[in-house]
Amino acid sequence: MNRYYITLLLLIFTCNIAFSQIDKQVNVVKEYTPIISDAYRISTLPKIIDTTKTIKHTFSYNIESKPFNVNFKLKPIKSAKMVGEPLKKLYTTNIRLGFGNYITPYFELNYNTLRSKDNLVVFNLKHISSYGKIKMPDENKVYAGFANSQAKLYGKKILKHQKYISGSMLIKNLTYGYYGYDVNDTTADKKLKKSEIEKQNIKILGLSAKLKSINRSKSRINYDVNLKNTFLQEITKIKSNNLKFYGNINNYYKTEILGVDYEINYINTNTKIDTVNNTIIKIKPYINKSTDTWRIIAGLNFNADINPPAEPAFHFYPMIDVKYNVIDELLIPYLGIYGNIENNNYQKIILENPYIDNTLNVKNTNNILSLYLGVKGKLSSKLSYNFKTNYKVYEDMYFYINKLTIQPDSANPLVTTFDNKFDVVYDNVSLIDVYGELNWEKSKKINFILFGHYYEYSMGELNYAWHKPKYNITFSTKYNIQNKIITNLDLFLIGKQYAIKSVEYKSANKKIYSPQELKGFIDLNLSFEYRYTKILSAFLKFNNILSQKYYRYNFYPTQGFNVLVGLSYSL
Repeated sequence: MNRYYITLLLLIFTCNIAFSQIDKQVNVVKEYTPIISDAYRISTLPKIIDTTKTIKHTFSYNIESKPFNVNFKLKPIKSAKMVGEPLKKLYTTNIRLGFGNYITPYFELNYNTLRSKDNLVVFNLKHISSYGKIKMPDENKVYAGFANSQAKLYGKKILKHQKYISGSMLIKNLTYGYYGYDVNDTTADKKLKKSEIEKQNIKILGLSAKLKSINRSKSRINYDVNLKNTFLQEITKIKSNNLKFYGNINNYYKTEILGVDYEINYINTNTKIDTVNNTIIKIKPYINKSTDTWRIIAGLNFNADINPPAEPAFHFYPMIDVKYNVIDELLIPYLGIYGNIENNNYQKIILENPYIDNTLNVKNTNNILSLYLGVKGKLSSKLSYNFKTNYKVYEDMYFYINKLTIQPDSANPLVTTFDNKFDVVYDNVSLIDVYGELNWEKSKKINFILFGHYYEYSMGELNYAWHKPKYNITFSTKYNIQNKIITNLDLFLIGKQYAIKSVEYKSANKKIYSPQELKGFIDLNLSFEYRYTKILSAFLKFNNILSQKYYRYNFYPTQGFNVLVGLSYSL
């Protein structure tokens, strides 16, 4: 215990001495700068001394090789093949049956051979008729029936040496009635009953054959040979036979194509008055030069019009067609010039207007000049267009007028009435024809097409282009809904035209015709087809939905709204 006290006393004494030494005045000359002395690396490395001793052993070995038998058979891998889409099943025969208002039966049979690389046979049998009445502007109901039947056979055979032969046969029977009359004529014979109305029956037999090369070799001659004969007989036993031989032959000469189009058209018509023979020969030599951006066809069109007893007439027309691809299929301007003799004959006229008078003998029309300028192309892969303006000059262009009948009258010997049959008058005409077309194929399911003409006639002696509409426009679309429902819409717009209302005699050979306007019309048609199965479907057609009783020819109003319903079966 005493030892601790002594130690404590020593510590207190030591601290007092220390504090007494520190309590002094210090003068600082400059700031304190600490200095660290240099360090020196020890260069001696540690060493490990292993005192363990090992003994090295040696040894040897051998590898004994033995074959290993494997039972392996190599199987070759078959080469890959491109597999196309499966072919759709085709049916050889399709039958369509239908019935509509105006007592309208409809039947159609189509037959065709199945897929073949070298031959094709197609047969069509069709009938449609109507036995109803229509209301005339004077509120009378008149029988306006018609019948249209035809049978057509077509065949094609691919031959050796890259050519094919084809042929067809057509049998047609047409029946119409002269049901029209002038409702403003109080003396007109208004025949309203079926038994009272005069009828026209037309029978046609047509035969044709073709031989055509299909090779693309520049060293071979290409040819197209056609022979066609059409025989027509109408109800009064007037007969007309049209034999036509035509085609083309061409071949490459260096980079150009040299060719010639040819045609021999012979018409024989046995009328009530006389037998009329007319032969037109056309020879068109040409040269076809083309590159990647442009194409030009230039030649001469030689026409010989042999129409006894008149002297033969010979005509020469230039033939030029130029196209230039400005922007890869997007913009293609084109122009051309040509001329032609248009063969007008009894067959052509009666099929165009079945209400003509059977004593008619129509002259040929001389298309002295036809100059056209246009542009076409594609606005996209689905939308294409074509616009063209055509200026034409005609000599002896024909126009339909109602046949004039002079009635005897003591007070006025030139009292004229209008028959319900048609005659023709001629005039020298210049015509501007503006044409436009838009075609949009959005997909395989839906497409649209719109096209039309606008006509501007400059007449020579006639006041109007009788029965020639101012314009005609067509819009058509088709929509396929899941291959189950198919719809078609067709819209036809026909501009106003003029017929003769009255006539004034200035002299024995000079007549002044007063016009009667035939209003333009809209013909709207809509059809549906429902495919119940691949072989059975039903269809429904609505024609003239707006029920416009328009006049295509004077005194002859058409049927109003009509419906056709039916079934289609394939086997």
